[in-house]
Amino acid sequence: MRKTNYPGVYENEQKYYTKNLMPGTALFGESLLKLDTIEYRNIDPTRSKLAAAVKKKIKVTGICEGDTVLYLGASHGYTLSFISDIIGQKGIIFAVDTAYKVFRSLFHVSNERHNVVPIYADAAHPVTYARSICAVDVVYQDVAQKNQVDIFDANFSLYVKDSGIGVLVVKTRCIDAAAAPQKVADEVKKTLRAKGYTLIDAKNLDPDERDHAYIVVSRTEQKEEKKPSRTRTARVEVPHKSGQE
Repeated sequence: MRKTNYPGVYENEQKYYTKNLMPGTALFGESLLKLDTIEYRNIDPTRSKLAAAVKKKIKVTGICEGDTVLYLGASHGYTLSFISDIIGQKGIIFAVDTAYKVFRSLFHVSNERHNVVPIYADAAHPVTYARSICAVDVVYQDVAQKNQVDIFDANFSLYVKDSGIGVLVVKTRCIDAAAAPQKVADEVKKTLRAKGYTLIDAKNLDPDERDHAYIVVSRTEQKEEKKPSRTRTARVEVPHKSGQE
């Protein structure tokens, strides 16, 4: 097992792993590998855009140990569970989804992983969960909406700390089913730049995740209300999960 250039991601025999935050537990039937006293979970690039981006040698995943993450479109929680491993006990994920069937699975993941706070809400209306979260280091978005960029921008502008990171998983066919996926991704990057974002890197995720792109951005401009920088000198009280039903 060797460390990769990505925080919390490891490689062994051309497969990618994270250290299992909850040893002995495989939430999605993933293989577990124990070496010495450490247990690792295998993350599948055909099931996770984050893993597909790592396989494509993205410059950064956008996720670091100790991060506070706002995850939009958390779905069943597959990729989210591996981000939970990466950020570790000192990090926290606010996991937003509005699909009731997948939210039940997401809530189960949160019961197994105490750094996950599920929020049943629509990411297109970020003000509705303002009282349930705090300022975050990262917005990680994976939603199937035509206005994906607007949803991302609204959440980033409200919740990301100065010098924070944004990860936008672009579902190109949801934006324009007729256009070539690369053209759609290029237009998204152009729109993000016009909104003041700096492109860190972007990768097309074919063939593991067809018609998807993984885009990592930052934005350092000052907002009207100054937000804390991406340093973790203090912790913010996290809402109790029983209130997120």
